Amino acid sequence: MNNNCKLCDLPIHLRPITDNGNVFCCHGCLSVFNTFGPQILENSNQTKQYRPVKPKSDEMETYLKIDGMHCSSCEVLIKKLAEMVEGISYVSTNYATSSARVIYKPKLIKESDLVGKLSFAGYKAYSYKDQNFERSIESDRSLLKTIIAATLAGIVMMLNIAFFYPLDLGLVSMEELKPLAYMNFYIVPRVMFFFTSILIFTIGMPIMRGAYIGIRALTLNMDNLLAIAILSAYGYSVVQMFMGGIDYYFDVSSMIVGVVSVGRYFEHTAKINATSELNTIINNWSLSEVHVIRNGIAMNVQIEDLKPQDIVLIKEGEVVPVNGEIVIGQAAIDESLITGEPFPVSRTIGDKVLGGVTIVEGEVQIATGDEIVSQVENLSHIFRSMQSSASGSTSIVDRIARIFVPLVLLLAFTVTAIMLINGVEVTFALLAGMTTLIVSCPCTFGLATP
Repeated sequence: MNNNCKLCDLPIHLRPITDNGNVFCCHGCLSVFNTFGPQILENSNQTKQYRPVKPKSDEMETYLKIDGMHCSSCEVLIKKLAEMVEGISYVSTNYATSSARVIYKPKLIKESDLVGKLSFAGYKAYSYKDQNFERSIESDRSLLKTIIAATLAGIVMMLNIAFFYPLDLGLVSMEELKPLAYMNFYIVPRVMFFFTSILIFTIGMPIMRGAYIGIRALTLNMDNLLAIAILSAYGYSVVQMFMGGIDYYFDVSSMIVGVVSVGRYFEHTAKINATSELNTIINNWSLSEVHVIRNGIAMNVQIEDLKPQDIVLIKEGEVVPVNGEIVIGQAAIDESLITGEPFPVSRTIGDKVLGGVTIVEGEVQIATGDEIVSQVENLSHIFRSMQSSASGSTSIVDRIARIFVPLVLLLAFTVTAIMLINGVEVTFALLAGMTTLIVSCPCTFGLATP
């Protein structure tokens, strides 16, 4: 008989549930299968076509959270740069969950060193084990940067509206502005230049770093489009300022940085909220120390030091650390995390229990099997793999985005060149090219494939 569930394909360690010749691990899987029918397995089979790369005998794998990923191009960039690091064999990333699966050779690089090695170009890596404190500080910094970006961008925009829009719209003439000429055309442009420079070269530096790394790695990304648009508007405005011109686009540069910063902050917050509850559940059920009885002596040992056929003592309110069989005692057990069963079930001597369930009432001793296995660890591994792997639709989008970026650059250049050839003023030609870059940002691809 097949020992795997018909629907989820997970191993069945407890009493199987049979229906019309099919075997299920829990009533939840049975209900889903009966509701949607065999066609629900079609999507499952398509998913199984993707087989994640498995570590070799001399390799290990770990999972990291990576802040700073904004689109599918970031996945390509991080993977490409990470696999250049000695000791890293394979990297799979998913920008939607800001996570990465890393296969590495412990003889060449330690797991503790991976965080530092994968923190580059504006990206920040965290271990799942110790990320909470550092990430809370990083979140506060992101909020502060977002507030500063929005404030400075707002100041530059208001100055532009107050001192230059009336002239651009023909509401006032140069003659009427003569009494305010020094303020209007000397002081205000330099104030806008000052605030825009702070905004670009502090808050906007992750964009610039991402663009630089993308060029160096020969992987164009969203940051390349943004950086070109920002620096083009900024550079043109600086030239106008020193030449005594009146066409300034400091507001364009500052608003791009401001809007992108605000958008990335909300994106970052949404990612954290989307995965934090599941992460919390898994972390709460992952134990580091267990009670063991060896040679009649009770002792506490690290979970990685458990041996086959060890006797583990689990008291009321505690979580069963690993799969095993009850040898002493009887208890009511909450298996909702594993099977979805809403009510506690009774387990006694001879019954098998799964790692991750909770003893609601009673106290038992279980014997570990020939292999130390925890069902909650299996679920954790599946969850981390799903988080750090790109889906089929995302992979297609990756390929489109990599082609899309250089095409947009070519399109922007073509638009500018055609307008210049047709005698359009340089100002309007450059503005049209910059607009093409801004509105064609490939973030939309990423948002379309969560």
